[in-house]
Amino acid sequence: MYLNGTYELTCVIDSDKFCKLFDRVYSELEYVDENKYADYTLASKGITVLYRDSQYKKKIKLHVNPCQLLDSDKPDPEKLVRKLEKRVSSYFNHKYQLDDFDLTGLALVTDIDVHSRANVDSYIKVLSRIGKVKGFSPSRDDWPGAGIYLIFLDTFMRVVPFGNFYKKDKAEEIVRAKVDDLIIRRRMLRLLELVPEKKSLLLAQKALNYRRVDEVMAEFSSIEVAPVTISKRHDIKKLDNLYKYM
Repeated sequence: MYLNGTYELTCVIDSDKFCKLFDRVYSELEYVDENKYADYTLASKGITVLYRDSQYKKKIKLHVNPCQLLDSDKPDPEKLVRKLEKRVSSYFNHKYQLDDFDLTGLALVTDIDVHSRANVDSYIKVLSRIGKVKGFSPSRDDWPGAGIYLIFLDTFMRVVPFGNFYKKDKAEEIVRAKVDDLIIRRRMLRLLELVPEKKSLLLAQKALNYRRVDEVMAEFSSIEVAPVTISKRHDIKKLDNLYKYM
């Protein structure tokens, strides 16, 4: 499984300094939205510079693709920092350095081979039914490249339930057949009802109003059934556990 992370670095500066920088590169800027402008002159090198001209705070953001910056699938963290320091310093004519920016975001992207375009479409449709999830923000100490796979996997497991995806009727049938604990079974069946109703696994868990919801989720995992089910409108009846492809 190929994994790539894009870092967001942010520098907040006063209006006068922002205007000078903004005017210097204005001819290269493209309007994005809501007073946000992008400079793509370094895009081929893995860096996009964003200027946020807000009346409250003037911000400059760097979106950095480490793999593209170093032309490597497995970028070395030390080389990454050195190369980025040079690029940033050169772009700002040595008036701003990498140390002037704070790390404010990390986006992780992976390619998961599910064997066909039809499967990709089907997984996207069923995963969209997960809806709202708990926010996740790893501490800054967890962000160096060496641990990026573990950060991704930990986050992924908090969002995507473990198990095969079925139509709701089939999922209910399996729960009734395989879960002996009557209390847990009843809660599981109720959760299967609540997810499409609330359009969110998290909101459905809250509506379940059950202190032992972790036990409910663990039981779903043990029988390899995801509590998020396939819509009646979709022709496909089952999607394999997404974790088998990872």
